[in-house]
Amino acid sequence: MTCLGDAVEQQFATMPLCSVQLDLAAAGKGSVNIGKSEKMSSVQAEATRAFLQRNYASAIVQVSAALPLALASAASSSSSSSSSEDQHTAKLLILRITALSTLYTSHAADSSARRQQTLAVLSSARKNGGDRETLELADPREMLDMDRTAFLAHLWADTLFVCSSSGSGTQRPRPQASLQPADQETLLLALAVPANVLVTLIFACLKLDDDGEQNKSNSTPSKTALSASTPSLPSNGAKVPAANGHGPQAGLFAARSLAEWFLAAYTSAGKNSSTSTTADETYRRILPLYCLQLVALRSNEWEYASETIGYSVLDETTKRQLLAELDGLHSKVVSGKERRVELAKVLEEERKVSEAKVRIAVAAASGGQQQQQSQQAGGRSAVNGKRSHTANGRAVLSASTPALSSPQPLSPPTTSSPSPRLPAPEKDDEDEGHLTTDLIRAANDKVRSQRDFDSSSPSSPLPVQQQQDQQDTRRGVSTMLSTYLSPRTWSFSRYISLILFVLAIAYPRWARARSSSSITSAGQLTQGQGSVVGGLARRLWDTVRMGTQVTYL
Repeated sequence: MTCLGDAVEQQFATMPLCSVQLDLAAAGKGSVNIGKSEKMSSVQAEATRAFLQRNYASAIVQVSAALPLALASAASSSSSSSSSEDQHTAKLLILRITALSTLYTSHAADSSARRQQTLAVLSSARKNGGDRETLELADPREMLDMDRTAFLAHLWADTLFVCSSSGSGTQRPRPQASLQPADQETLLLALAVPANVLVTLIFACLKLDDDGEQNKSNSTPSKTALSASTPSLPSNGAKVPAANGHGPQAGLFAARSLAEWFLAAYTSAGKNSSTSTTADETYRRILPLYCLQLVALRSNEWEYASETIGYSVLDETTKRQLLAELDGLHSKVVSGKERRVELAKVLEEERKVSEAKVRIAVAAASGGQQQQQSQQAGGRSAVNGKRSHTANGRAVLSASTPALSSPQPLSPPTTSSPSPRLPAPEKDDEDEGHLTTDLIRAANDKVRSQRDFDSSSPSSPLPVQQQQDQQDTRRGVSTMLSTYLSPRTWSFSRYISLILFVLAIAYPRWARARSSSSITSAGQLTQGQGSVVGGLARRLWDTVRMGTQVTYL
């Protein structure tokens, strides 16, 4: 141990003082870099954990705190460890782009309470980060209220700022928030962007278009508008420029603008740039993505995509592979279009068939209704015709019989109050009087006809027609008697009528029998006197009968 210690002392004694001081400074600087790297790794782990838990606002805050540490570590690191620091910076940028684009999409569909919570988290990070190293990045609270073009322009400006500062070791001024380069120096800043970061940013632009189509029904009021060529939004509340006119294809426009920006920078810079390795790798990844996805598939510009591949600086083998892939993709799209056209034709034919069925059903239903209406109309017209025919007949009858057309007095309307039923109504008495009169007349006619017939030819037989007439008369008399003797309410007038009827039937027979007996007993003289007496009796009876009828009536 003593020998070893002496040897170390001898070595330090022989070394110059300046070299010792430089070694101590390097050791101290290395320890500082190790401390910053550990702190950056812990913050990056917290940001990743917050993103996986879908706490996007907290992830953005953690990334904003880790980016200054990553830039400082990259600036103070040696050339051997600069690549690893650049990888940390690229990972943080990818995490920031993904978290911001996801939060931008979800923030538009969130409730007001969730928005206030997100803004509160972002504001607290701003307040508590006063003692930390900060970068001149866009405020996420303002970015959430921008339209898609302005949001992507600010995201691209932050990416250029971080990548250019990481490559140069010093913080450069933040470029304007625009999708078009303002000058040659700003154009060349795109060469410092790693391939993974630029690809992530392009896909984030396309994702905003897809999410915007899905959330169109739940869209909020129009966001802050910004044209693609306007500078960054002022943070002092100044008036916002007018909105751009890209509409639902704003994400596709932004993706093509970013890819064309890098391709233009790579073509203008050539292969003599200090970042040629990173730029070459980015170019080999961006050109196929630009030609196949953005230009051909998304924009449907297949010829322009083929020309761009032909004009590229890639080797011939890579060009042929890209052209073959482009042809295969185009054939798939064409076949898909043909299938869609065929499917559309089939659907159109089915729609026409269904519409024809519906029209037939509607026509059948309307025809049935029209037939029913016509039948109802025909019935009403027939009823109206009958009524008019009856009215015409009545008019003719009134014209031919003026006495019948005189108006009859109307009976006064009766009330609906119940009245006690009378035992013998006046109408029944009137009907009974008419019936009695008819019976008396029929009996008298029968007696008179029988008497005349007996006096004319008492021994001659009756003809067949007269026998039929007598039978009809008997049937009529029996019918009237059955009607008269029906079980109805009997009254005093009916009793009188019945007595008179019996007398009218019995007296002629009694008178005839008496006259015949007087002729037989007294001879011719007595017959003459009996005939005279019988005639007087008959006249007296007729007088009494007529008086009875008049009295009854």
